Amino acid sequence: MSNLFKIIYYPTATEDIIGILDYISIDDPPSAIKLVDKINESIGALSLFPYLGTVPRDFYLKSKGYRILITDSYIVFYLVDDSSQVIEIMRVVSYKTNYKTFL
Repeated sequence: MSNLFKIIYYPTATEDIIGILDYISIDDPPSAIKLVDKINESIGALSLFPYLGTVPRDFYLKSKGYRILITDSYIVFYLVDDSSQVIEIMRVVSYKTNYKTFL
């Protein structure tokens, strides 16, 4: 029996990562690739440690079961489903973004 959680990227999270890559690639393609690799590596660690991220302070997000994982200046919003051993990556955004408008 495996202890690994399956990681599922929601389409919005995939779009977020592509947007980050595209935006940073304008000025520095190698740095963009390194950053996206680092974000994906951090997310990958959740398969072994699903509660690696923290519970957000925001009451609404906390009440919905969100957890956050911070990598560089980006925040990964995710949900953990223990019963099905699935981690749902919902969004990946800059910490400067007003995330409350889309979660």
